[in-house]
Amino acid sequence: MYTVVITDLNGCTTNLDVEVGTQDVTIDLTEVTTEVICTSNNGAIDLSIAGGTAPYTISWSGPGGFTSSDQDLVNLAPGTYSITVTDANGCSATKNIEVTIDMQVITAVPTVTATSCTGATGAISLVVSGGNPAYTYSWNGPANFRADTKDLTGLVAGMYTVVITDLNGCTTTLDVDVNSVDVAIILTETITQSICGNDNGSVSMQIQGGTAPYTISWSGPNGFMTDTKDINAISAGDYTVTITDINGCTVTKNITVANTDVSLIATPTVADANCRTTDGSITVQVNGGTAPYTYEWNGPAGFTSSQTGISALAPGDYTLVITDANGCTVNLAMTVGEIICCDITATASAPDILCDQTAVDIIVEAKDGYLPYEYSIDGGATYQTSKLFTNRPAGNYTITVRDAKDCIATTDVIINQIPNTVAATLTTPDIPCGFSTGTITVSASNGTAPYRYSLDGGNSFQNSNVFNDLPAGDYTILVIDANNCTTTVSGSLVQLVSTIVVNVAAPDMPCGATTGSFRVNASNGTAPYKYSIDNGVTYQDSDLFADMAPGDYTITVLDAGGCLATATVSFVAIPNPVVVTNDPAAVCAPATIDLTAAAIIAGSDAGLFYSYWMDEEGVTPVAQPGAVTTGRYYIRGTATNGCAIIQPVNVTVNALPLLQVTNPLAVCQPAAVNILEASVTAGSEPGLTLSYWRDDQTSQPIGNPGSLIQSGTYYIRAVNAAGCVMVKPVVVTSLEAPELVITDPAPVCSPNTVDITTAAITAGSDADLGLSYWRDESATIALSGPGAIPQSGTYYIRAVNSNGCTEVKPVNVVVHALPEVSISGVDSLCLGLITDLTIRLKGTGPWSFSYSDGSQTYTINNHGSDLYKLKVKPNATTKYTILSVSDRNCSITANGIEHTLWITYPIPGTTLPPVFTNGNTPTPLNARDLGPHYNMFNWSPTVGLDRYNIIDPVFNYDKRVQYRISMRSEAGCETIDTLVVNVINSTIPGVTPEVLVPTVWSPNGDGRNDLLFPFTINVRELRWFRVFNRWGELVYETKALGAGWNGYYKGAIQPLDTYTWVAEAIGINGEVIRKTGLVTLVR
Repeated sequence: MYTVVITDLNGCTTNLDVEVGTQDVTIDLTEVTTEVICTSNNGAIDLSIAGGTAPYTISWSGPGGFTSSDQDLVNLAPGTYSITVTDANGCSATKNIEVTIDMQVITAVPTVTATSCTGATGAISLVVSGGNPAYTYSWNGPANFRADTKDLTGLVAGMYTVVITDLNGCTTTLDVDVNSVDVAIILTETITQSICGNDNGSVSMQIQGGTAPYTISWSGPNGFMTDTKDINAISAGDYTVTITDINGCTVTKNITVANTDVSLIATPTVADANCRTTDGSITVQVNGGTAPYTYEWNGPAGFTSSQTGISALAPGDYTLVITDANGCTVNLAMTVGEIICCDITATASAPDILCDQTAVDIIVEAKDGYLPYEYSIDGGATYQTSKLFTNRPAGNYTITVRDAKDCIATTDVIINQIPNTVAATLTTPDIPCGFSTGTITVSASNGTAPYRYSLDGGNSFQNSNVFNDLPAGDYTILVIDANNCTTTVSGSLVQLVSTIVVNVAAPDMPCGATTGSFRVNASNGTAPYKYSIDNGVTYQDSDLFADMAPGDYTITVLDAGGCLATATVSFVAIPNPVVVTNDPAAVCAPATIDLTAAAIIAGSDAGLFYSYWMDEEGVTPVAQPGAVTTGRYYIRGTATNGCAIIQPVNVTVNALPLLQVTNPLAVCQPAAVNILEASVTAGSEPGLTLSYWRDDQTSQPIGNPGSLIQSGTYYIRAVNAAGCVMVKPVVVTSLEAPELVITDPAPVCSPNTVDITTAAITAGSDADLGLSYWRDESATIALSGPGAIPQSGTYYIRAVNSNGCTEVKPVNVVVHALPEVSISGVDSLCLGLITDLTIRLKGTGPWSFSYSDGSQTYTINNHGSDLYKLKVKPNATTKYTILSVSDRNCSITANGIEHTLWITYPIPGTTLPPVFTNGNTPTPLNARDLGPHYNMFNWSPTVGLDRYNIIDPVFNYDKRVQYRISMRSEAGCETIDTLVVNVINSTIPGVTPEVLVPTVWSPNGDGRNDLLFPFTINVRELRWFRVFNRWGELVYETKALGAGWNGYYKGAIQPLDTYTWVAEAIGINGEVIRKTGLVTLVR
């Protein structure tokens, strides 16, 4: 855009905007395409270029990453190819060229031979033409039928599909229906109806037509089924029979066996039972039906009978079922009544009224009447349903009882009032001295036991007549008996004091004793006595105190009455001589110890006489004190004053160690024997130090006693804590191990299984081995079903030879999982676009799979990735179906794996009405709303917009802009609209305000120059803009900047003509601008 300001000699000026555009030079591209024949990549594009300036730069792109810079292309796959041609001046042209597929027609005409019913006698023969012979055939049919020949025989009825492929890979698919011709089978039946609902009907069948032999199948009521031609002893109901001949031809017929009822009439005669007897009876007269008859009676208390008439009956309801010889029945219900008699009796009872009561309840019992009973205490004036009369005072009462038959009985009852005659006495023994409480015992009489007793005036009672732990004082006891009659009695408890006399006798202590004993003599108290030496903290029953150390003691005496007294006693000690014994050093057996050695009594008093004893009491002397063995001995030292002391001395003669050797169990090679194991020396004394040797002289040590691999005799040397030694032999045995050879089985595909029990798995192993099969290397978890293993894994075979040695080795089983496949992609696509469908594969690559687009089948072989991108460009909604997939190991036929791609159609673009606004004024713009699926927007150029990727950006700029609006749907459809934004009031610093109106405008709806309005420069306000026709009639007026006339007046479009306009505006500097002029309306 260029702007010029023109100024004349008088200083008058005018402004003019001039836009310089770009002249694009057209480059025309034309092409001649050669179609791809079916699945061959033999397409071609012959391109011609016209216009522009040579030389040209050519850039092709196409399916599967195809690129080229050649002008003409050959050996092309089907798809869309895009070419961009750029000339020497940078002008370019782009074009999309579609290379389509020429699906050459292959025609196949079948000739069909139908089957007979379900037999396999059908046939199909084909006549094939078209395409490029020779042909290959792939048949599919019922029950997984497969064939690759042109013609088929021995077919069952059903739909057969053949895919015919020629040398160019062109295919055609043909569905052929092999029909079944049914042969008529005619059934005739003879029916015998059931009588009275019994199983005595029958059906006899006659069969004509079809081909014998026949298969017969009956069904009927209550799960009835049989395969015989005729059926007998059947109940009434609907039966269905199906007859099938040898060719599978069938006929089904429904047959109804009806029920015939025979009238059976019975008339009863009933005699009621007399009062409370069982002398009722019923007789029955039977007419109709077929004799003989059977009778089934039921009545009260489990009564049953099969007699014609019944007697000796109790009153009640009886039922009878009579059945004749054909099983026809009649049911009767009868009641045997009772002749009423009044034998009702009644008794009444009531307890006596206790001392603290004023009334009691009367209870009445009735029998031998008719329930329910009613009760009256006022001579029958009123009755109640309860048999209990409550709160009745002492007196005589007559009770009347009435039963359900109005029979009456009366009974008398007397209520007595009990008098109070209770008496009581107390026993109150004195409280012994030393005690603070005593006991009161109550003796009650002349009342009704049991009695209860209260010490607090009746606030609380106890069942016991003894009150314990009472201090000295006066007490009053309240006594109450079983009839709540009461009395009181009083008494006192007295506290006693002590009069005990105590004497203590203390003899001299024994020689050398450290303790003594003395005896206490107590009198003038109440025996028995107790004695304490710790001021009464503890007491003993004995008057003797033994093991007392020298010193002064105070003795406390307690008598049976709790009274106390004290006395004192003193002791003096005489010392013993000092005897010290020293334990001699230990020796090993068979050596001995001399007890008379001076070292043993070193440290004792001098001048003592010594003797040697076996016991601490010095009773049994040592026979040979100069040669003793292990034990505890005693040495007595006696002083000249006769006092002696005896001391122990411990002699240790250590025994040889106890070494117990158990030969280890034999092991199987290459296992080693560990004679260090605790089990080898189990039973030996603990704490031994063990070493291991090759000879009994322990001169050749064993290098590795924990891993001996050779049979032989070895030796164990044991040293105990005392240093004594013992050597014993141990025998080691090593056995030959089995030879087990494992060959892993060949892999299989699920759901097939692997049998590891076959001889091939262990071929090459020792003969006569015992084999077992396990899940773990330790052979602790047994393998169930080793002959049919369904899962991959490492399993284990354990072999046992004749000497019991075992070998466990792994066997690797491979059960390949079946490959998996899925297809996904966008749900919708705009017509003419290309998209990728994602095929995901699971398993072990490479994979091969086939798929169909509904019209043709395609196969992808040896695809190494688990992801395949399938480029598609459907012309209509298409369902893509995965037919089969295989991986490196297995293959499957896919079921239900499909994706439907829905085709949508683009919406044409348009030119939107122009927008007029002031310069640098925020103005909302709006693209077309094409619905919720069009949600991607792109405005270009982006100049003057706050955002370019939304439906409603805001314009804020001072220049006219033409926008290209791209609106794209989720399916990829693109619609492009054009919108022009006109800036009508530019703000130019330093320029005089101005109002400009064009001299011509064309309101024809093309989006260009459709409105007549004033263009303003530096204008603050438009006071008016008015347009008049040639007759001076005002046809348009506005005060809004940017608003304009569309050429309509009073709803009618105005004619081509010249119109007069006038305008008045106020500039930004306050200047008033008035302008007028002519404008021509054209179209």
